[in-house]
Amino acid sequence: MGLIARLGTCVLLVAASIAVTAPTATAAVPGRTLVSANSASDSTPRKTARTFCPAGTVVVGGGAALQTIGSDAVKFRTVTPFRSVVDGRYGYSVIAEEFRAFDGAWSVAVRALCAPAPAGYEIRSVTVGSSSVSPKTAAATCSAGRRALVPGGTVRGPDELTPQVALLGTLVNTARDGAYAIGTEVRAGFAGQWDMIATVVCANQPAGYGVVEQQTSSGGSSDSVAQVNCPDGTTVHGSGGLIIPSTAGDAHLYVLSSIEPRTTLVRAARTTPGQTNTWHVRAQAVCAA
Repeated sequence: MGLIARLGTCVLLVAASIAVTAPTATAAVPGRTLVSANSASDSTPRKTARTFCPAGTVVVGGGAALQTIGSDAVKFRTVTPFRSVVDGRYGYSVIAEEFRAFDGAWSVAVRALCAPAPAGYEIRSVTVGSSSVSPKTAAATCSAGRRALVPGGTVRGPDELTPQVALLGTLVNTARDGAYAIGTEVRAGFAGQWDMIATVVCANQPAGYGVVEQQTSSGGSSDSVAQVNCPDGTTVHGSGGLIIPSTAGDAHLYVLSSIEPRTTLVRAARTTPGQTNTWHVRAQAVCAA
């Protein structure tokens, strides 16, 4: 059984809640379906997995997870919702890479929550241009009057395989009208140019809309886990996760996913064994009825 399938069995204790935002609601997001996909499982250093929503539906949530072993040698470059420029279909995508040599087989899994398009639905993206600055933040904002449903992020290097840069995470912003994503160079640094892309799915505010967050109370261990649950009567839609601080170049995400019906789970691992700096993981769930 893959890690995405096993997520539903996880019961994890993390730190106290950071924030809950629940504005007045106007409409629901009904008719959700779940689709998933896996990359090949082998020893190639870069894996991509994409899953597409059924015809007549759009992406309203999702997530990704590293499968099998090697979490301390593989990092995310992309965890994001998308709309295909080829055929207009919606879905969710993950790209992961080895940042140091790993001989074993590994794979990534991706899932998308799909539904008929709610009122005001849109996907917006913003790219921060190429430079060698690290860390790098990009922010995408919804059109006026809309709320953020799903955050996403991508780090893009000069080559298809650029192991020196990693996605630290992506979250809905505090105003709940957009999302941001943060990327960084790994601890050894990178002299080349790379850019950062933030993506956000937006819609008119759905019934029961709220954003809940939890953060690990302490960091510095080899593995860190954060989990957060939507309130009773609501279900998880978008899922966000972030490694804090943004200078934590020796830690990386390997799970950022929803767990139906109400949970977001985020896991991160230390890149460089023996490092002593303190870091934390934040999990975020976008909830609606």
